[in-house]
Amino acid sequence: MRIFLVIPFLITLATQAAVAETIKVGDVYYCSMKAFADSLSENNWELKKYKLEQFKFKVEEEQIVFGAGGYFTDLKKPISFIGYDLLEARSPYSFFVLDTESQPHTFSYGMITYSSAMLTTGTCDKF
Repeated sequence: MRIFLVIPFLITLATQAAVAETIKVGDVYYCSMKAFADSLSENNWELKKYKLEQFKFKVEEEQIVFGAGGYFTDLKKPISFIGYDLLEARSPYSFFVLDTESQPHTFSYGMITYSSAMLTTGTCDKF
């Protein structure tokens, strides 16, 4: 009876391990936005959508470094967590999260201050 409970559990673990991708120092990801919007107090908090962009970033020892061009041009964010399939980089008013367990890999970036809020989400591929 126990064998019938263990086998589905092992199959589930094996499937998840095959899908997830380990995030390592030196990895470079190419990302495409699927949504990009903000809301500013100076615009009466009206939601404004922006042109979707593509960007890349590199995982370094203590930070992620974005490439040139677009919203994230030359931005550096300190890594607050890096695990098997999850990367989180934060600064006082913003955060960036990459999840490589999902297919395709997904990212979320958010920024909030007393006068603005911004969010972008999308997908990433490892170079």
